[in-house]
Amino acid sequence: FCAALALRLAEGAGYREAVAFACAAGAHAATVRGAEPGLPTRAQVDALLS
Repeated sequence: FCAALALRLAEGAGYREAVAFACAAGAHAATVRGAEPGLPTRAQVDALLS
C-alpha cells in the first residue's frame, strides 16, 4: 500500500487517485498467498481499477 501510494504521488497523481491506486494494490496483495507473489504489477493494479 505505502509503496503504491508513494509511487502515484511521485508521478504527480492527486491524493484521491493515489489512494485509490494504493487500495487496489493492497487488495491484490491480500488475495495472493506469500509476500513476493502478492506484489502486484502495474498492469494488475490498473486492471483492478478498470
